[in-house]
Order: sequence, then C-alpha cells, then structure tokens
Amino acid sequence: MAFAGPKIWPALLLAAAEEVLRPASVDCWDRPDWADFRQKAQGFARQGWPKADAELEAMSRALVEKWRWVVCKEDCRTTEHLTWFFVEDWGAKCSESANFDRYLVTHYFRNRGLSYSARKSEYCHFGFITALVITAHFEFPNSVSKAGRLLFLAFVLLGDFLAFDWLSSSSWPVDSLMILLNVHMVSQELITGSQLEFVRAQGQLPGVRGAAFLREQSRWLGTSEAAKPVARGSFSRTLRIWQLDAHTALAGEAKTMLTRFGDEVEVQFLGNSLASNVCRNYDLCPSGEDKELLQKLLDRYYRAKEPFLVAKRGFEEALGDRLSREADVLMCSQPLFWCRFLLGLQKPLLLYVGLPVMWDLREEDKEGWAEDFFRILRGDRHVVIAMSVFTARAVHWQFGAGIPVLRFLGLHSNAHFAPWRNESVLVSRFGTSGALSECMLDSFAAANRHWFPLRFVQMEAVLFEEHLARTQSEAYGNAKSWKDHTAEIKVPGMPYAKLVSHRAAICLPYDITIFLFHELYSANMPLFVPKDLWRWLIGPHTSPQMEFRHPGADEDVSRPRSSPFYASIHRPMGVEQALEWSTFSDWAMLPQVFYFQGVPDLFLQLMDAEALHDASAKMRAFNDEELGTGEEELISAVQNWRRVAQRLAFAVTGETGDDACKEP
Repeated sequence: MAFAGPKIWPALLLAAAEEVLRPASVDCWDRPDWADFRQKAQGFARQGWPKADAELEAMSRALVEKWRWVVCKEDCRTTEHLTWFFVEDWGAKCSESANFDRYLVTHYFRNRGLSYSARKSEYCHFGFITALVITAHFEFPNSVSKAGRLLFLAFVLLGDFLAFDWLSSSSWPVDSLMILLNVHMVSQELITGSQLEFVRAQGQLPGVRGAAFLREQSRWLGTSEAAKPVARGSFSRTLRIWQLDAHTALAGEAKTMLTRFGDEVEVQFLGNSLASNVCRNYDLCPSGEDKELLQKLLDRYYRAKEPFLVAKRGFEEALGDRLSREADVLMCSQPLFWCRFLLGLQKPLLLYVGLPVMWDLREEDKEGWAEDFFRILRGDRHVVIAMSVFTARAVHWQFGAGIPVLRFLGLHSNAHFAPWRNESVLVSRFGTSGALSECMLDSFAAANRHWFPLRFVQMEAVLFEEHLARTQSEAYGNAKSWKDHTAEIKVPGMPYAKLVSHRAAICLPYDITIFLFHELYSANMPLFVPKDLWRWLIGPHTSPQMEFRHPGADEDVSRPRSSPFYASIHRPMGVEQALEWSTFSDWAMLPQVFYFQGVPDLFLQLMDAEALHDASAKMRAFNDEELGTGEEELISAVQNWRRVAQRLAFAVTGETGDDACKEP
C-alpha cells in the first residue's frame, strides 16, 4: 500500500529540525526571563563554554536561587531533602495525558504514599536544568563539591529512569549525556566540547551499516553449543518438551520455530506457562489443576520462604514420576532459575535466556544457582541459548561461555504491514522512562499542526478498543475510556493486524529488548527508536542487583570488559558502560530502523513517505534472509533452530549417528 504525504529529503532534516516549533512547555518562549536566558545560554555554548561570562553567570545563579525549591528543601545536602514539585508542575502542563498519571504520578506519589496535585507555575524545567549546569561550570575549579551538588540536582531533574529527559527535543544547550558524564566522573572542570563528543561517539548503531555486525554476533560457530555433539538423521519419535515460565514469549518463540523448522525432529510442547493472558497467544497454558499445583510449589519458596532444597524436594515429589513418563526435555526461560527446582529429575534442559540469570531468586541462593548454571553451560546433555546478542554477551561476561543467539522473531503474529491508517502513528507500550512521551508528542503536534498532519495513537487505546470489540461491552473494568484505566491493559490476544495498520510505530525502549518491537519488525513495519539508546536501556538486564560473576569467567578482550549491570533508578549510571553495551542491543543492530534525535527530527522523518516505503521493503528482504530464503541461509535463524533440535535429540538419546533417531 502506498504512503501519502510530502517528500522530505534526508539531507534537509537537520536544518529543517531547527525550524520545527517548540511548545512553550519545552523552550519557555512565553516567559521573558527564561527566553532571554535561553538565548544567552545558546550563544555561550556556541562560543565553547568560556571560563568567564559575568552576565550569564549572574543570570544562572539568580535562577538557581529562585527555583531550587522545586527539587529540594532546606540546604539540598542529602537526598532526604528532595521534593517533587517539578513533577506537579509537569502535571499541570500534561493534564490531558493519561500516561503521565498512569506512570509518573504513580511512581513519584502513589508508590511513596504522598499526596499529589497538579500545580501550574512559571517554572521552566529544561531552563532550570541548564541554569544548574551553567552555574556548576562557573563553580569549577574553586568549589568542586558545590559544582557536584548542582550537577546532581540536574540529574535528579532528569527523573527516575530519565523520564523527564527530553532535552534533545528542546533548544536548550545541554543534554543528559553531558550531565551524567559530569556527575559520574571526578573532574576539575565541566566536560564539554570535543571531550564530550568523543564519549558520545562510543555509542554506535551498527544496524545503520546493514546486518553484517548482527550476523557476525549471531553465528553458531564458536559458541559453547557448537562444540557439543548433535544427533543426525530423522528422529522417528516425537520430542516432548515440558516447559515452565512466568512469561510465555520465549517459550512461544521456541515452540513456533521448533515445530515449524525442526526439520527431521518432530517436537511437541507441553505448556505450563503461568502468564494467564499471554500463554493463550501460543497455546501454552496449563490446565487449571496443573496451574494450581505449580503455583503452590512455587509459593513454598517465594511466599513461605522455605529453604531452596526443601522447596526443590516438593517439586520432585509432586512431578518426578509424571515427568519421567511424559517429558523428554524440560524447558525454562523467564525465569531460568525455576529449572533449578527440576535438576534432580535428571532430564535434559533447554534454557532460553531472556531475563538475567540471577532473576527471581533469593540472595542466599545466588552462589548455588551460579554453580549449577556453570555446570549446565558445560554439560553435553543441556542446551543453553540466548534471545539476543546483549543477553549472550552478558552470560559470557558472567560465566565465560559464549552461548548462541537465537533472536526473537515473533512469527506467531502472522502480521504483515498494511498502512491503511496512514494518517496515524502507533506509539508502542513503554515503561516509566517513556511516560512523558504522550504529552511531548501531542504538544509538539499542536504547535506544528499547520504543516504536520499526523496524529499519535497510544497502544493502550488500541488494546482498550480491542477489548470492547471482543467482549461486546462498554467498559474495561470500571473504565469507559482507555484514559480512565490507570493500570496496564491486558487482552487475551494481541490485535496485530490493527497494530501494523498505522503509518509507522514509535518504540521507546525500557529494557535491552522488547518482544513487540520484534513482532512489528517481522511484519516489516517502519520503526522509530531514539538515537541515544544508551540512556533508555534501564531495566532488569542492566540492574546492579542482577550482577554476579563466576570465578570461571576469565578475561576475554573480544567481549565488553565492563559489567553490563551499570544502571539503577536512583544513581547516575556508568555512561561509558552504557554506551558500550547499547551497541550490542537489538535496537542498535537491526538494519532499517529509523533513529531520531528529539521530537523535531522524528516529525520530519515521519513525513518522508518514500523513506518509509523503502525501509519496509528492505526489512522484508532482510526478514526473508533470516528465514533461509535468501543468500544467508547458513547463518539464518532457521538453521540455528535446526541445530537446537539436533542438540536436543542427542541430549535425549546420548547418540550422534542415525541410531540416535530410532525408537529405543
């Protein structure tokens, strides 16, 4: 289907982006004191941040003194002095945004037991952040500690999960990289100019140059599984995989790929996913009786706090005889740790690594699980694969084993891009980090309506409408509009055909990978992602709580040497680690993804109908190659799943030749 809309030449994007109108909430052009300060700050930055500017220094200090109270009380010397008026001020500006209430009011106020009210003021958020940074600049080198406190306040104003960091969409001359780098590093002066740009350049986007880097990182050859034996020939009996998880997507992916592309190995999945809605998408839900049993067994560990070995014995007693008869392979994905309860059954394991290895277990059980997982990685009877390059690299860093990557494709959606809703852009589901996006996108659209005709559709709105249509009802719970429902909207099946009917989709990452991103990518839908990926990948995969390094993980210069667990909510992240690791995310490696540097750049790229059409066609060609229909069959996803099937067949029989494929 052809795209409508004016043609915007890529060479004009940067210059044109400067002409896109910024809302008053962003640039504060409607308040003379802030507008004057912005113009002087812009000129100051163009001059290279000189050591002295008496007029600008006086202006910035006056603004800091006047508005410091929006973020802290008393003397601002401890985090206990922090206050959240700036959130309430944004609440007044974003009163029409359901997501502001759903995420930010909940995070800052409801979860803390604080009262909230939207409060309109003359405060300018991005202007005040700029004033703090400029004032810190003038504090160096005489008062490094005071400069550090000012920069820390600027960091706080970026928000938890950097939710209020839309500086790149503004005309203010500072950004989050400058702030975080200066907070994280000890220096005698503000890091700006060429030093800052050198660090920024470390965050690469290999997918811009094509699929070569992704394919190099996804090769089976050279991984821990490549050195293990496989069964060859046809497998005359059905390979039965009994799976257990709390989120079905990875088991669903394995089922889709192994049952469709297992080649000479016929596979049957015995579903036991405890994700009530998502499991239906893949037909992997357990019976009501089995679900109740499994939940009771898990509750002994998680709720009753039984020691691991005691809870493990409960699994063995309840499931041992049955699984010895019914299952050939046991599979876990999210979380992997659940398979530790089943290790005593002496069955081959298929572990599909999605969430961190140390996800969802008690602190006292980390070392024991690490030892078990280390042995699993090196055992011939078990198969361990990763859903992304980032995940595989993290396991390599933690345990010294490079496991193969079988990237999540999402073919189960059976969706194909057909933009008959060409005037609208889908905004995919996001986390707290993207909570201000609805307000920002709508305010920019309103300011530029004279030339920008597109509108933004929130995914929650699509899901809400789908629920009403399926149930023939007028409400979801007590909500008659998607904006009235403050929790996540869940439906039994995703309306993929509706999702891919929009002109394009905007994805705001809240972890190193998101399943819907891959599902839309496989449908050949144009996808837009923020260019500064490093600052969006704050989630379980980068949390310091997940960090654990096994003594057997020796140094290897071929992989990132820094820890992947660099980002938490309340403390500045290691920027250089974030830049290095973001390169290995699917967001950065997949070809034909559109990257935008702020909302103005996004708007202009969305209007380039020819570029969208061209990208969709190239995505289709790439996706066909991944399925082995192009020239890259030997390193295609299909070929790797066939290898998994052959590895599992060996794990069950212990034989590599044709005899491994006969009935015992």
